[in-house]
Amino acid sequence: MKQIKYLLLAFAPLALGFIMLQIPLAPNFFSLLFYFAWYFVGYSSGKDFDTPAASFLFGNFLSVLLFFLGSTQLLRHGTYASNLFGLLPQLFFAPANPISAKVMLSIIQTSPAFACLCLSFLLTSMVYILGYYRKRSEK
Repeated sequence: MKQIKYLLLAFAPLALGFIMLQIPLAPNFFSLLFYFAWYFVGYSSGKDFDTPAASFLFGNFLSVLLFFLGSTQLLRHGTYASNLFGLLPQLFFAPANPISAKVMLSIIQTSPAFACLCLSFLLTSMVYILGYYRKRSEK
């Protein structure tokens, strides 16, 4: 049962990305909301999973899959495909992109799509794992 809960929660960033497309007024708000929520998903997984690997795989399987799908498209073609396979990685990482783009702009004064995708994936994963370890340290 706990695995199903985290498999379903793995789809939450897609829903938030879709909402961001509908309400484009506050991307920073949605980004902070996403990171806050993703931290607590990782936090709650700390009581349900014994190992960080199992927690990460159940909570982030879609993130890993869409990261590889998006990076393959960007590295091979220089852009996302103009179909569902190109849209899904963009929707999934849309909540993480405003902060990733700000970090990229502060470092290299540009924000190439592949670098933003990588940074979004890393930040998303890091926030989740930090939540997991925070819960595990309380036991």
